[in-house]
Amino acid sequence: MDLLPGMQLSRLSDATAGADGGVNADGGSSSTARTRRVAKQMLKQLGRAYGQMIFDSRGGVVHADPHPGNILISPAPLSGGITVGLVDWGQSKRLELAQCLRLAAVVDALCTAGDTAGRASSAEVMRTYRQLG
Repeated sequence: MDLLPGMQLSRLSDATAGADGGVNADGGSSSTARTRRVAKQMLKQLGRAYGQMIFDSRGGVVHADPHPGNILISPAPLSGGITVGLVDWGQSKRLELAQCLRLAAVVDALCTAGDTAGRASSAEVMRTYRQLG
């Protein structure tokens, strides 16, 4: 078992609340801007992680309980970003190929949800989620 340093996502808002009270160039709170930046990085990393789990050579074993208490976030000093980790693998599932493909469609829709397609991609997320069955 590896040591995974970091803070639970469920505790992140408590730790960042009132961190600096500064204001950025567009008039918004700098802590809000930082929180959004971290959230985008986290979602991209989780999307990649689930993509790897789905198509891993071990046969599509996925973490089936990704709530905020099971997601750790830690700084990545070399990149200036964050590292995301999943803990508590007590609920995991091996997926059949058809399930992997349907889940991959959901992950793809989630990873592109913030692009220029906007609402259309949100509808795609819901459509692909419903197809999971």
